[in-house]
Amino acid sequence: MAYSDWINLFSTLISLVSLFVTIWIGSTFQRAITSERAIKDFLIKNIEEVNKQYKMFYTKLLDGEIEPKYVLQWFKSFNIEIDPICDKLLEISSCNYDALSPFRYELREIITNDDGFIKSFNKKKLEPSVQLRLNIQDFHKRNYHLFIDLICEINSAKI
Repeated sequence: MAYSDWINLFSTLISLVSLFVTIWIGSTFQRAITSERAIKDFLIKNIEEVNKQYKMFYTKLLDGEIEPKYVLQWFKSFNIEIDPICDKLLEISSCNYDALSPFRYELREIITNDDGFIKSFNKKKLEPSVQLRLNIQDFHKRNYHLFIDLICEINSAKI
């Protein structure tokens, strides 16, 4: 074999090795990015579902279509839904994992400390007073953005 043949063979081998290394690096990064996106999408989907549940609760509460005993049940279910999401966020990122705490605590206090709630606890439907409606609407206005903020935070987080 001539010297030029060796150079061509060596050049071809280097090109093949470079190609395999490039494919390996590309697939490794793609796999990591796909995995990260899947985790983010899962968390976002769960937050959207919790948001949907909150909106239904909010609407029914203001319309007086909820039994007072159901309110306590709803908060318990809400916390059960939120806890694993918050735990996962804390585990995998620097996201503010308890961003939804006003929905866990403050909203519950606004509703359950209301005189109308206490008086109608054994009735079929909660008849929210004007003051309770105003307090809930004010809470909603001050805190509803937290769902959106959390989704944005998850999207920008490094997992």
